[in-house]
Amino acid sequence: MRLDAALSVLTFNVFAGPPTPTPFAAQLDGSDRLRHQVAQIRALKPDIICLQEVQTDGVREYYTAKLQDTYEASFVLTADEFRCKAGRLMRKALDHIGPQTTLSGFLLGPVQSGLMVLHRREVLERASTVSSFTFREQSGDPLNFVRPRGALCVPLRLRSDGSPLCVINTHANAESASFFGAGALFGGHGMPSVPKPSSHRARQLEELFEHAERLAKEGSRLVVCGDLNSPPELGEIPARPYDFIDATAVACQQQQQQHEQQRQQRQQMQQMRPLPHASCLYTWDGTRNPLVEHGWFSKGEGERTQLDYIFTSASSGLQPVSARLVLDCGPPWLSDHFGVLASLCVKPYVARKWQQVRKRLEGRTWTLDEDGVWGL
Repeated sequence: MRLDAALSVLTFNVFAGPPTPTPFAAQLDGSDRLRHQVAQIRALKPDIICLQEVQTDGVREYYTAKLQDTYEASFVLTADEFRCKAGRLMRKALDHIGPQTTLSGFLLGPVQSGLMVLHRREVLERASTVSSFTFREQSGDPLNFVRPRGALCVPLRLRSDGSPLCVINTHANAESASFFGAGALFGGHGMPSVPKPSSHRARQLEELFEHAERLAKEGSRLVVCGDLNSPPELGEIPARPYDFIDATAVACQQQQQQHEQQRQQRQQMQQMRPLPHASCLYTWDGTRNPLVEHGWFSKGEGERTQLDYIFTSASSGLQPVSARLVLDCGPPWLSDHFGVLASLCVKPYVARKWQQVRKRLEGRTWTLDEDGVWGL
């Protein structure tokens, strides 16, 4: 890849499946949904793939095996934890019934926070050890006490110029427990389809961007992806204070500008037929996706918003060019979330600490003293 080329990034919640099958979806492990997901992602040819809800061994192994000719997979396993050992026993006992159940995989699966990143080998290489961290804030979702939420950090290196690139993949709280009782949570009654404001989730997102900013200051390009479970209108995502750019917001702005230009052109040509409304990236869409409309936890008929995002650090030399919905057609419907594919222009990179040094030196004159030492 040459500089100023495009780096493509995909984020996608694969939807582990409802705890009990519905007419519209069952577990992901061993399903046609899983096979179609991998086939369509391969056709998109993204350079970086960030996946959420990769809960079971079967899903992780299928993605790894089917894409291993082109991609290298990164994840963190917690197989030695007691809950994972219990999960293995449960799955072994259920082998005669079929693939792993959503319950045993989602709650007791070994993939830390259900997060996975794959990178295209011809474009990127692994730079060092993959790591993960769990959020300090785990309140707001009772399931977090069994399967804590957090983030996966994958240190990569661009083959084009050798610059470091860290990818952070995350999956934040869906709801706040203060809004719902246990019966609502596990019975799926009365829960809103679109997440409500949550102080717990807001603290998770604050910790996420604090960590990302720290890595950027240490000298790395930064991409943050995932299912943040926070609609833009809530204002919970602290990207801007930490100097991160929302690639999906850039795409929406471009769509709106193009829409306005087309509207003006039609007016000038006196074409009276109305132009369709410019849409943004509704990754959670009950007007199009039956898995949202007929959701197990909540019915989402008529609901739509954005829950999935791709961010870049403003200092990382990764300039968002475009973003669009992908994996958004059916049947079969691949997930309750649509994917987002962003194109980033790769600019020459100077680590933030050297940017600060250069800024201090700009406009200053170097002189040679009588001892032959250069100084300001």
